[in-house]
Amino acid sequence: MMFRILENPNNLWRDFDKTNEELTKSILHTHSRRLALPLNVYLREEGAQIIASVPGLSLSDIEISVIDNRIHLKGKRKDWELAEGTKVHTQEIPSGEFVRTLELPFHIDSEKVTAKLANGILQIQVLKREEDKPRKILISKE
Repeated sequence: MMFRILENPNNLWRDFDKTNEELTKSILHTHSRRLALPLNVYLREEGAQIIASVPGLSLSDIEISVIDNRIHLKGKRKDWELAEGTKVHTQEIPSGEFVRTLELPFHIDSEKVTAKLANGILQIQVLKREEDKPRKILISKE
């Protein structure tokens, strides 16, 4: 077996390319059913800033809700509309629904959550409830 590979190394690369292509298609197909939502979370004394990459989505495609210390992001990227008879050669941009829940290390003041969407970036500002904010304790003299 080893000698056949060495006799014609082009077969090795052809087989490798074919295996890699099949594996990639399998992975992309599996993940296209549930979109990954890449995001960054930055904690600050007063709360947190969440930044999510949502290219191609509009305000009506995204839903944000808050319960206690969890923030839920839900949405849908619509399927591409293709002309009749079109065959897909490569499809790496996923479509479908996504759900992402973040658990933060504090309770969120749901009345003070703000969000804005610009250029495919969703920015969410969340503030801590008053009882979760650090307080300075005065020390009395005896």
